[in-house]
This record gives sequence, structure tokens and C-alpha cells, in this order.
Amino acid sequence: MVGQLVAGTEGLKFGVKHFADIERLAMVGEKQWQQGMATFCKPFTKAQVRYFDHNDAAEARSG
Repeated sequence: MVGQLVAGTEGLKFGVKHFADIERLAMVGEKQWQQGMATFCKPFTKAQVRYFDHNDAAEARSG
């Protein structure tokens, strides 16, 4: 759990620093709340945000 929090914090720092540089954002997960977070994040970025189920991770990487 602590590792996830650290990764989330580092991701947030990266996102703030590069806010205008990110055009597409793929979120990969396997839980309903993770899909909800992808939807929640959309108003806070100019990037196209898409959620992918863990089984579709290859599609997420291919763009």
C-alpha cells in the first residue's frame, strides 16, 4: 500500500510538471474504482484519458 501511495505521489508530481505536454493518458487496472478514477480525472487534464482493463494492457500501450 505504501508503495502505491509513493507511486501515486510521484505520478502526480510528474503530471503537474508536464500538464501541457501530455496528450493521451491510459489508465490500466482491474477494479471498478480504478475505472472511476479515470473518469474522475478527465476534467483536470487536457489529455485524452482512457481506461483499460488489465487484460487489455497491450492495447493501452499501443495507443
